[in-house]
Amino acid sequence: MKCRKNILIIAFIGIFLPIVLLAADSNLLLPEGLEFRQVEGTARLHERTKAWRFVTAKTLSERKLAVPAGTELTILPGKGLDKIIAYAGEGVSVPVRIDAIITQYRKTNFLYLFDAVPLTAVAQASTPTETPVLPKEDAANILRMAADPNQTSVIPPQILQRMLPSQRTDLARMEQSARQTESVSDTVIVSRTGRFIRRPSGSEFILDGFGRNISGRSFALLPCKTLEQVEKQMEQALDSYRYRVSGVVTTFRGKQFLLLQGAVRTYTHGNFTP
Repeated sequence: MKCRKNILIIAFIGIFLPIVLLAADSNLLLPEGLEFRQVEGTARLHERTKAWRFVTAKTLSERKLAVPAGTELTILPGKGLDKIIAYAGEGVSVPVRIDAIITQYRKTNFLYLFDAVPLTAVAQASTPTETPVLPKEDAANILRMAADPNQTSVIPPQILQRMLPSQRTDLARMEQSARQTESVSDTVIVSRTGRFIRRPSGSEFILDGFGRNISGRSFALLPCKTLEQVEKQMEQALDSYRYRVSGVVTTFRGKQFLLLQGAVRTYTHGNFTP
């Protein structure tokens, strides 16, 4: 009886453990800084949150980490999102190829786009579902041509057809959106001092000089690990600290945003240096 009970327990674990592991993987938190280079997928407007999200079309393997197909990430404000909205036009989704980087904020991942291009389906010629078996004579000719360095390709046309990409860059849509949107390149700030301010709409960084608000230039802060660390320091502080920061400045709908790359608290030691 005891042996039978143990067998049932092992069977129970064997059935349900993979389900638990799969559930854990579905909530996989991607590391900040993970790059998406020339990754294809679909950008779509979430009906409830009204935020644009990117859905990966294929499983990605980066840094020995598999990002499953269908992974959905919220796109952060910036010139990349401006392009996505222009490509979509009146629609709520558009196939795109992106260059981006993952950020992480309060156990949630976000996607910062450096660039995005629209895609369109490629018309495929009708081909048989199965690769035909080549006659022995044709197979021998292919082997002979493969040995000839002057031959550019020895792959049969029907195989080449099946190797063609299913989507290509939609140049017409790119040209149309370029006429409708103002192209503003991202810029970088390095070792600039200022103060962080918490507002109901989110955190901001205001540039200053030697303790005086000279610049007055402010940036809304995009969610990332560095911002999370700064906010924790601010929660424990009795006063407003000054920081020296570096990061990427982007524009979305006429508003400037800052993606922090580094933030270090400054100390004056009683003098006037920042």
